[in-house]
Amino acid sequence: MRSTIAAVTGRLDARLRRLLLMLNPERVLDAEARAELASQDRAINLGRARAWAPVLLALHTGLTLFYARLAVTTELERAWRHGVVILLGAATIGYAVALLCAVINRGPARAVADRIGPIINLIALSHTALLAINAQPINGNVGQYAAMLLGTPYLLRSPTPWFFGVAVTNSAVLAAGIVAAQPSPLLRNHNVMLVFTFTLCAVVIARMHRQSLVNELQLRRELERFNAELASRVEAQTEEIRRFAMRLDEVLEIERRRLAHELHDDLGQEITALRLEVEAMRAYTTDERQLGGLLRMAGAIERSHGSVRAILESLRPRILDEEGLERAIHWLGRHLRERTACAVAVEVDLGDEPDAQVGLVAFRVAQESLNNVARHARATSVSVSLQRRGDALVLEIADDGATDEQGPIRPGRGVAGMRERVSSLGGELWVTAAPTRGTLVRATIPLGATASVEGAAAAN
Repeated sequence: MRSTIAAVTGRLDARLRRLLLMLNPERVLDAEARAELASQDRAINLGRARAWAPVLLALHTGLTLFYARLAVTTELERAWRHGVVILLGAATIGYAVALLCAVINRGPARAVADRIGPIINLIALSHTALLAINAQPINGNVGQYAAMLLGTPYLLRSPTPWFFGVAVTNSAVLAAGIVAAQPSPLLRNHNVMLVFTFTLCAVVIARMHRQSLVNELQLRRELERFNAELASRVEAQTEEIRRFAMRLDEVLEIERRRLAHELHDDLGQEITALRLEVEAMRAYTTDERQLGGLLRMAGAIERSHGSVRAILESLRPRILDEEGLERAIHWLGRHLRERTACAVAVEVDLGDEPDAQVGLVAFRVAQESLNNVARHARATSVSVSLQRRGDALVLEIADDGATDEQGPIRPGRGVAGMRERVSSLGGELWVTAAPTRGTLVRATIPLGATASVEGAAAAN
């Protein structure tokens, strides 16, 4: 017995839930989504009320004045006209109050403005239903009420239960009024059937329209969640790639330092020993042919020594490790002056020596920028500025070379590498060009970037 009662109760509860869901499709939404839909309803209804209520108010005022002056001949027509004027005047006052609250939209008027859609819906259906009842003894017209029933679900956004309640209540009042006021049995039955047919159609339309709004909101929120998740994953992958690039850069710098030391200790010493051997042979050689060969050999050794020294400086300039960033930047300026014979102005104001990683990034960006000037710019003057501004290093390299670019330069490998180095420490890099001003490279590198990056890497 108990199991039977429980089964029946469960079936009734399921049917009740389906009925409530049919009457109110917003039940599938969570509290946040329902609040968002209600906020959309308020905003749209308020905007439409401010846009169309003055027109509706002017129309009702004009109709009220028109019917008030309309000539009538019979007592029945006079009673009908009196009812029309009263109902239109009351509706006009109601619309005027609603519009005034929508314009004020603060204090007590805020309560009306927040619910202006359902309020105007109620005024429209109520006064058209009463107008239809008033018209029954004259012509039996219910057309305005039918138009309001079918149009208000699209014109004004209201919760489905509210529209259902207003529509069914006014239709029941109208049906009772038709039964009481319509003298023709045929027209009375026809009008009652017409009212409830239009009511059913309006309820179905309102339900379908509200369901489409709910579906649209669900899809948009799902898309927003997907986009947020995708953005989070992209950000995580980007951060992982950035950490990998930083680690790769560290490994490359370590390998460059190792190669530089090996070249200096092994190949450099071998070249030096070879040079000493040639010098000793020259001291004991009197044959002119052998002496000429030894001279050529000494020249080749000297050139090889210069090449090795250039390779060492490009791999890891000792001046950066031994004398600091300021001297290294000045060294880059001198090196460019020797290679291109253009005027180079270097201004460095660091204060304390920055962290080794920050200094290395600033040096590599300056090195790549000046190499680009030497290879591509055809410049006659270059200015290099490295200054401490607050808690960041600001590096600016400007040249007067000819360029076909205008505005931000499309990044190539060199620019992309510089940007990646700077962004790995949380900085920013801009490379801009103008045909009359040359190219400007500007990098901002936070001085505390190394600690924050290492802390993030350790946390991850």
